[in-house]
Amino acid sequence: MLRRLSIPVLMLACLLTFAACGSDSPTSTSSGGDGLSAASAGNASTFCPNAVNWSDASAHVGSRTSVIGPVMGANYARTTRGAPTFIDVGAKYPSGSRFSVVVWGTERSLFPTPPESAYLGKTVCVTGQVQMYRGVAEIVVAGPANIAAR
Repeated sequence: MLRRLSIPVLMLACLLTFAACGSDSPTSTSSGGDGLSAASAGNASTFCPNAVNWSDASAHVGSRTSVIGPVMGANYARTTRGAPTFIDVGAKYPSGSRFSVVVWGTERSLFPTPPESAYLGKTVCVTGQVQMYRGVAEIVVAGPANIAAR
């Protein structure tokens, strides 16, 4: 009986040891093409707890999620219905691989600095419900409380 249990227990101990030695600390600072280096992704836990990388946002459609990534472009479409501001994370419009943050015109006045200039070139943490619009994952933010930058 003891011998029967010792092998599964030993395997479980090895698995837990392996998992504990996992990737808590980054071993590389290359970007891997996702716009975030391993070093900045490692720092995401303090800046943006439990965040998913912008390139993985589409896997979280329908969920309230925090998404982190670099702002690559931004545009205030004042003549478009609803006067939206689009903040492109990870890749610039029209790339279908980008993550988009939308600030509707009715919420622009809540921001102390226009969103298209406040976040450009920074890393943002956006929290809200992820949805898909024309094949692009996005979060519509209700105000500055839903987006942080560094």
